[in-house]
Amino acid sequence: MPTVVVFGHSTTTTAVIVGLMHLDNGLDVTVPDDSDEQQFNDLVALGGMGHNSVRKATPKVVAAADLLVFTDFDSVSTADAGDTVTEANMRPLRDALNAAMASGFDGSILVATTRDDLMTYFAQRFSGVPNDRVLGVGTAAHSIYTANRIARELNVPVDNVAVDVVGTASDYQVLWSRAAVSTVPLLSMVQNDATDVSANLIQVVDRDLQQFVAGIGAAVVADVVARIVAVLLSDGSDIVPLTLITNAGEDLNVSARPAVVGQRHAQVLPRVAGAQAEEEAWAAITGHVRDEIKTIENNISGSKD
Repeated sequence: MPTVVVFGHSTTTTAVIVGLMHLDNGLDVTVPDDSDEQQFNDLVALGGMGHNSVRKATPKVVAAADLLVFTDFDSVSTADAGDTVTEANMRPLRDALNAAMASGFDGSILVATTRDDLMTYFAQRFSGVPNDRVLGVGTAAHSIYTANRIARELNVPVDNVAVDVVGTASDYQVLWSRAAVSTVPLLSMVQNDATDVSANLIQVVDRDLQQFVAGIGAAVVADVVARIVAVLLSDGSDIVPLTLITNAGEDLNVSARPAVVGQRHAQVLPRVAGAQAEEEAWAAITGHVRDEIKTIENNISGSKD
């Protein structure tokens, strides 16, 4: 049975733990020794109701774990700057990973914190775990919502809809030029009077997606984490848009993009370019993240001097 250790001290942390306990495919859910005792006892009781059980994670458990999941260590607003993210999540993330690596951890890492793009990069930097085993939740929720919204609008099964949302959780780009319904490009359906598809479809879905993203909280994050963990720790695979790290230096790219996920790692799909405006928007997003990472690294270096 796969073992997962969930780190964090926030409402999202509890929601994620509960979501993992409800997975049907069997999971050994564990939490660090410093978890709130009353909350832990409540979760233990939940496990006694027929769900996956929860237990404390000793260093030995962490060392043998298949996956470490990181949630916020404090309440952080997505509107806050990188400095706030650094103060709230950076030090406990580093301390937890230092301890995990010292114990011999050799599994995968899933980051589900606020600004998972920044934290995914630093989780890899602190741990040294290969890039394909350090993942962030990215725009998985955005893509799931967009596909479902298009399916409802067109009255088709959601499995027939293919649409990618790339970038970061708070700064994203829908690749409308690559969206399709049963292999038929969505743009061609919108532009074809014979299809009876509203020309305003994209604007309507875009608007609703913005409202959805603004409302994302613990429940949505927990649902997405459970979906990702279910496929990540399985012997199968699925395509999920996750935050991944590619390249380095001036070409560093830390953003969500479609990847084949399964068997405890993720593999970036071959790049299929979108429309020029979409590519430019995505490049601007990744450039902004790269600049933020440089600023945080400079601050870390400065604090050591």
